[in-house]
Amino acid sequence: MRILLDTHVLVWMATDRARLAHWEREAVGDPDHALIASAISIWELRAKVRAERRRGRQELMLDPVGAIRFCAEADIPIDPFTIEDATIPLQVEPPHGDPFDEMLLAHAQRLGARLLTRDDRMIDHPLAYRP
Repeated sequence: MRILLDTHVLVWMATDRARLAHWEREAVGDPDHALIASAISIWELRAKVRAERRRGRQELMLDPVGAIRFCAEADIPIDPFTIEDATIPLQVEPPHGDPFDEMLLAHAQRLGARLLTRDDRMIDHPLAYRP
């Protein structure tokens, strides 16, 4: 199974694996699962880092360069967001208006992947990973 990592899962894998729930650790450790990061997550981290800096906070969980480095070291490919992702109609719309979540769902749908997320608003979406 192909697993697309939600941004927060990518951050936790890179910075604090203890934050992953047992079922998430099993999902990312399963040799039958092909883990994929999305270029969307890299952009989302960029946006979050900028927002934190504007608030005067210097403690950053993971910046885009760190995420890219982690993925390279962990052998997790970062798939680009394509024009197809931007235009593909979702089979099931996201339950809220977060554009990053909508893009990640579109990306997962195109890749034939499941989105590994703990987001309460996304966990019941048909494209979300279920153990």
